[in-house]
Order: sequence, then structure tokens, then C-alpha cells
Amino acid sequence: MQHIKLLDGIRGFAIIFVMLYHFSINFQHQDELMFFDFVFAKVLQSGWLGVDLFFVMSGFLITSILYKSTESKNYLKNFYVRRFLRIFPLYYLILFIFIFVLPSLSASLGEDTKLIQENSFWFWTYLLNWRIAYLGSFNEIQAGYMWSLAVEEQFYLIWPFIVLYFRESLIKICMSILLCVISLKIYLFYFAGVNATSLYVMTITHLDGLLLGASLSVLYLNSGIDEKLKNSFKYVACFALLIIVVVSYMEGNFAFYSDYVSLFGVTACSVLFCYLLFTMLIKKEDGKLNKLFLSSPIIYMGKLCYGLYLVHHPIGILVSNKIISHDSFVLFGSYMPALVISMLISFVLSIIAAHLSYHFFEIYFLKLKNKFS
Repeated sequence: MQHIKLLDGIRGFAIIFVMLYHFSINFQHQDELMFFDFVFAKVLQSGWLGVDLFFVMSGFLITSILYKSTESKNYLKNFYVRRFLRIFPLYYLILFIFIFVLPSLSASLGEDTKLIQENSFWFWTYLLNWRIAYLGSFNEIQAGYMWSLAVEEQFYLIWPFIVLYFRESLIKICMSILLCVISLKIYLFYFAGVNATSLYVMTITHLDGLLLGASLSVLYLNSGIDEKLKNSFKYVACFALLIIVVVSYMEGNFAFYSDYVSLFGVTACSVLFCYLLFTMLIKKEDGKLNKLFLSSPIIYMGKLCYGLYLVHHPIGILVSNKIISHDSFVLFGSYMPALVISMLISFVLSIIAAHLSYHFFEIYFLKLKNKFS
């Protein structure tokens, strides 16, 4: 598939949302916040949606690649080798550092990564999301942010076969599976007692964004986007926005661990993200929003997004524990000055680490991908 710079920009915004969320988790749960601190905390709390934007993007990009290459001789081999070269090397390097290098450096670092070591099987096998689903919470596991990578890898295992064998009816397949996902979430919540966090992390109940992105990919590649579809999509997006407003009102927040957010809000947000991608692809480089997404810093963040995703969370914890956290000082009753400084340091260190990773490690594996085009 021809490279679309705009998609790098969207990825750049997605990783910024995720980083803001993780860098401010403790601040989000701080008691007795001032009004402006409280509002800022609520805004930051929505940063988890960056993961669902990534899912929509992944569904779109992966399906585009597969859809256009079903006739190629080495369809499956090329896809899996290219995914391996992009994802596995850095992921397993980070995991090796967590499980073997850090504990060997000091006892305190060993203690800090104890839960990763105890749950190493789930990390090595890309099954972490199922471990979190079993526990029903992120609180009992470290590096839980890697759950989304597990969901994507499990999706990649089966999706190439579905695209290959159901290429001509792929949108119908996507919509059928999506309906099953929503129905399954409702059943598991109301009749099996599965909590919101577990619903959020299980692959079978979090295919929303991937499927919607895949459907948009087929429409885009077949040039099936006409005025009638534009208007229909607009009404669907408005309905999704209404669901988000109602759910937020009912829950008093829009956190993934809230019942109705997990049940309906995630799907509604995936629809909105799909609509955002849809409108931006139509406008291409026109429009103020597109120009923002096409700015050089955002494009570069998108280029580094995989490395940023893997390194930002431990760096944020390191900065908070060793340098400055949101509660290191309070200015005029506000935690925001300390928080902003802490986040800025975390951002800078994360970008430096991801930059080095990309240019001195990942790039060698990315060059190998060209042999399997």
C-alpha cells in the first residue's frame, strides 16, 4: 500500500494521548483537586482512547495491505515475516531488559519488576490481556500497558485468513463479527458477571476498532465513498456521539473501567475515530485539521510511535519516582505546575529513547521488510 503521511500524523496524535494518560495516572486519582486541576485531570483521563484510535488505524492499514495482496504468491509468508520484523525485535528486547537486565543491576530494580517476572509467560506469549482479564484489574500486574499489543498480535493470527477467504464479502463479515462482539459483551456483563476492565482487554470483546477500520479500508480501496455514504456515516457518527454523552452522564466519567463505557462507549468512540479517519482521507492535505496532523513534529511522533509506546510508561514511572512527580510541590493550591514539569521531562526522555531505538535498532529490521514486499 502506498504510504499515506496523514496516517503517521494520526498515529502521532494517538501516541501523545496515550502518553499524557500514563504520565498523569497518579494525578488523575489525586484527592481534593482544585477546580482547574479537576477539569485537567478529567481531560487527561480520556487519554486511554488513544489506544482505540490505534486499533482503528491498525484495522485500516493491515486490511489495506492484505486486501491488495491476496493474489500474491507469498501472501501469508510476507505478511507474517513483515509483522515479525516490525513488532517482535523491540518488544522482546524491552521484555529482556525488564526480566533479566534490571533485576541483575540491583535488588530494588528486581523488586520493581517482580510482577513482570512472575507473569513472564503471559508477556512472552502475547497473552497478557487474558491474564489481566482473569485478574479483572490492572492493579495486580506491572507493564499492563502492553495488553493492547497482545490484542493486535492475536488479531493478526487469524485476520489474513479471513481476508483471503472472504475478500469479496469482507464488510459483511466485519459487521457480523462486530454485532457478535457487542452481543457477547452484553451477555458476559449481565449474565456471566464479567467486569468492565475484563471486557475492555479481552480480544473477543475488543475487536470494535479493528473491524471498523478494516471496513473503512475496503470502502476506501474500492472507491465506494459516495455522497450518500458520506451522509449516512455522518448520522452514524452523530448517534455515536450521543451514546458517548449519555454514557458519560450516567457514569459521571468516561473511563474504560466504567461499566457502560466498556459496554457501549468504546464502540461509539471507535465509530467516531473511524469517521475522523474517513473525513481526513477524503480531504487529504486540505483543511486546517489535516494540516495540523501533517505538521513535522506530529509526523515524527507517528514515525516513532511503536518505540514510544514501549518505552514511555517505564520512563514516566522513573521520572515520577526519581526526579519529580505531580505532588512534588503545590503552587497556589494547584498540582498542575509540578505535573506539567514531570510530563515534559517524561516526554523529552521518551522521545530521545524512541529516537535512539528507531535509528540504532529498529531500522535494521525495518530494512529487511523490503525483501518481503
